[in-house]
Amino acid sequence: MFLQVLERALEAWHAGRPVRAGELLFEALDDAGRVGWALGILRVATAGRAVPEEVSAVLAIGLDHERWREAHAAFCSVRRLTLAAERAGTSRNELEYCLLFVAENTAKVLYNASGEPAPFDHHAGWRLPSNAQAMIDLDSTLRDPFEKAILDVR
Repeated sequence: MFLQVLERALEAWHAGRPVRAGELLFEALDDAGRVGWALGILRVATAGRAVPEEVSAVLAIGLDHERWREAHAAFCSVRRLTLAAERAGTSRNELEYCLLFVAENTAKVLYNASGEPAPFDHHAGWRLPSNAQAMIDLDSTLRDPFEKAILDVR
């Protein structure tokens, strides 16, 4: 059954429908799987680049199940950076700006997996492949690493 989901997700990804690919994969995973999947995508987004400590915090929180509830505050910290970048006129065509959306959605996935009250929108995880695609559009060398992370579901 899961192999069929993976095949359908791969088809959606190659057809230019990253949100559909994300939906298929995300919905096939349990909370721990969703966290691992999201962190894998965020790791690719951050690899080899200087990242704000707010983004690094999302990664650190994700590695410790006991800290997942802290992801709400981590999301808020990253969101402040995103809003500040928008006010400063940062272009949506900058990798660093796109990275913030990967971190925001990863933080949402982490917090939702914590089981704490007032979860974020459930479909935040569906958008991670779309966030990755925005980065790929700016740097095609990211295609293979992101594709591997997106399709690496366990």
